[in-house]
Amino acid sequence: MSPLPDWEDPATWAVGDNINAALWTSRVYNPVSLLLRRPLMVARRTTSLTVPSGGSVVDLACDTIDADDDGMVTTDLPAAKFYAQRSGSFNIFAAVPWTANGSSGRSYRLSCYINSVQTLLRQTNSCRTSSGADSFRGLSGGVNLIEGDEIWFNVSNFTAASSTIPAQFNAPRIVIFWSRPTV
Repeated sequence: MSPLPDWEDPATWAVGDNINAALWTSRVYNPVSLLLRRPLMVARRTTSLTVPSGGSVVDLACDTIDADDDGMVTTDLPAAKFYAQRSGSFNIFAAVPWTANGSSGRSYRLSCYINSVQTLLRQTNSCRTSSGADSFRGLSGGVNLIEGDEIWFNVSNFTAASSTIPAQFNAPRIVIFWSRPTV
């Protein structure tokens, strides 16, 4: 799919403007079409990922792109980094299933970074599950980005044993969508 048009500030109408197809398209149709179909990127991983123990950090690389209206994926798959193609406010969602390994409680973290700085999104930084129980961790939030900002996710395991992130329930999954221009 080709990238959607950039947001343009609404033009001021003046007395005597000749309303023709080109003017109508640029002042009404283009801004409304962008708001009705906001740029969206949906990526997921279809294979399991092993996360070593002891605080190891592994990038959450996705091997399947379900939607990328704005060209946020600029590398070959699997893609671990995504790039904002326009400035504005974005909503970010990520979800990761963890498989318990039958040992003691587990402690995991899912993190989001923008330009090498960890963001504070609404998230569960770590979870502890009892022996034998699986869990599902997620994060969500809104951020302001400028064109070219780099976004990536990683997972950490703070236990004594390695752990697996299975590819199940359509996850791990990352969703990023543009919601409006920055005011």
